[in-house]
Amino acid sequence: MFKKRIGLLVAVLLLLLGSTVQPAPAHAQSSVTVLLDGKAVSFQSAPVIKNGVTFVPFRPLFEALGYKVSWSSASKKVTGSFLDQQLEMKAGSTQVSVNGKTTALQAAPYIAGGSTLVPLRFVAESTGYPVKWDAKSRNILIDRQSAFAKASVEIKKLYADMAAAVTRGDYKAALTAIHPNSPHINSYIMSYDNMATRSGKQSAYVSDVQVIGSVAVATVVKTQVRTGGPFDWDYTIAKQMILKPDAAGAWKEYDSLNDEVFVHVPDGLIEARPAVEAADKLALENVLKQYTQAFNQKDLKAVRSFVVPDSPYDYEVVTAAEEGFFQLDFTLESVPVAVVHYDEQDAVLLVKEIFDEDGEKSAAELLYWFKQESGTWRIAEVLFVEEE
Repeated sequence: MFKKRIGLLVAVLLLLLGSTVQPAPAHAQSSVTVLLDGKAVSFQSAPVIKNGVTFVPFRPLFEALGYKVSWSSASKKVTGSFLDQQLEMKAGSTQVSVNGKTTALQAAPYIAGGSTLVPLRFVAESTGYPVKWDAKSRNILIDRQSAFAKASVEIKKLYADMAAAVTRGDYKAALTAIHPNSPHINSYIMSYDNMATRSGKQSAYVSDVQVIGSVAVATVVKTQVRTGGPFDWDYTIAKQMILKPDAAGAWKEYDSLNDEVFVHVPDGLIEARPAVEAADKLALENVLKQYTQAFNQKDLKAVRSFVVPDSPYDYEVVTAAEEGFFQLDFTLESVPVAVVHYDEQDAVLLVKEIFDEDGEKSAAELLYWFKQESGTWRIAEVLFVEEE
């Protein structure tokens, strides 16, 4: 199975999230330890219990939970942010802003030893994690794993249901997995409209589910296999998905941080030899010949005239030119091998290419996917099959 990486590497996120706390007893003699998922959090200034309220340094704890923390010495405000979530508070004030909404703290944050200390209860309320006080050991226990596990079950079901809906062609049901406020809702609708013209089988695998505040992040790997309709590649796409709860509290797909796409050549395609109209076979080979000549002449405008406008491959050609590809000293030889797919609108041509750069030659087999519009064949996508 051939794979082509066309996306960015899937990035690994930082650790996330917070907790829920009970009022701590009024001891202040021995030290207090904060355990995040069983591991002690290191503080420059130790947590303290003051007037019955447990205070913890804001920066190290919230950074351990995955937030980006900033401090303004002018306004004496400390801010923690993750994606579109933001917590902001000011030393000496009981007013705190959580995602733009102002609420009151049980006690005002204060500065000690160069650190801003905040009530631990705020950590619990702003992150939603279970927080427990162990009076005997004087440990504060913040448990994120139970929240992760619960969200993982719900999100895995969400994507299993979505994949099942896509497989049976029920795109209206598949769309219910998308958050109604997603900034890409219209793109989802257009994508499903396009998928409705063909049939396929989709599977989904979900892992690394984490929750921070009102946001969940998960790695989602979807594989789409064409089973009928207009030609298309099979593909696998891995994304770091952002999910948010809808009005009913159910997790829904909201956005993505990055993605990595692998395109798969369908089994048996390379060996296929369909019957092809002689005129179309000649037209495909002529387009390939003229396209190759334009490449060797380093004529970007001419190259693009043989490519489907605004297609992914058109973007790749323009990007390569902008990065200086046509400034290289090279010659390209393209030899058509066989048409391996053919219908009224699509054709796939197996091609052997020899690339000569400064006397160093390399050979490869590629698949050229052509689309026909108004009687003209143009290149829609090019995939490497094998390099020699």
